[in-house]
Amino acid sequence: RNGRATFGGTNGSGTGVKGLKAWTQNAGTSYVVYKTTNVFWNASTSGTASIGSGGTDSAKFNAAALDNILVIVVDGIAPKKWDGQTTGWAALGGSPPAVAKYACVFVSKVFLAGNDAAPQTIYFSATNNAEQYDSSAAPNDAGSITSQEGGGDTIQGLRSCRKWMCIFYRYYTEILVGNTVFNFSVDKLSDHGLVSQTGHCGTGDVCFFASDDAVWMVAGARASDITTAKEKEWYRNISDKTKITLLLKGDLLLVVDYGSGTAKACDYKTGRWTDWQDQYWETGDTSN
Repeated sequence: RNGRATFGGTNGSGTGVKGLKAWTQNAGTSYVVYKTTNVFWNASTSGTASIGSGGTDSAKFNAAALDNILVIVVDGIAPKKWDGQTTGWAALGGSPPAVAKYACVFVSKVFLAGNDAAPQTIYFSATNNAEQYDSSAAPNDAGSITSQEGGGDTIQGLRSCRKWMCIFYRYYTEILVGNTVFNFSVDKLSDHGLVSQTGHCGTGDVCFFASDDAVWMVAGARASDITTAKEKEWYRNISDKTKITLLLKGDLLLVVDYGSGTAKACDYKTGRWTDWQDQYWETGDTSN
């Protein structure tokens, strides 16, 4: 939906939305940034306006907000920043990776991944500074971590919770714990990986991800299959699992197969599932 009652304006071209990010700045001003083809839009109470263009038309973008800066990444262009005040975005400063596809915020740092030249590396900013990725610059707490666990596997997404961050590969998942550059550690969490770019979501101390054979919940730094017998059959019969989207509203997890127009909802605290009708979203707030 265009959401005109809240945001005003239109969606620009009637083309599909390739990612969106709801963002509230420290002063309380709220925005929704979204992408159609290669154009990025800002929807606010005063209307809709373009903030920039670029990247692969079909690629979904990710974004992460830290200290009134929204970091925007998408396949095909260097990382960008937008402050909500200027009419357009600008290049992200502080020597970030040349390319990134995934972004999130964890322990007051921006984490980036998806550099094709270093597909198993995550980069992180200095604390409370979205524009400092040089580990040699003060306060010397920016840096990068490279995992070799996956062999030829590559990072497919990032998702942070309060006490850990999941690093999704295609065929397995890692977990990063720690709160400073001096005690970060990365370990394998699961032999199951992420099947869809929009197939993960999270809130607080829990996150979820879609793999080839099930939907997994990560809580207490442990992964568990929450796809019960009946729903597991439905899930395994999804013909194109790259078109799975996971979304959260309160205690309700929505599992969408937007390729076929079917969906199910799970109350993840009780484990109860039910069919979901008429709302088969391709993307939601896909970033932290």
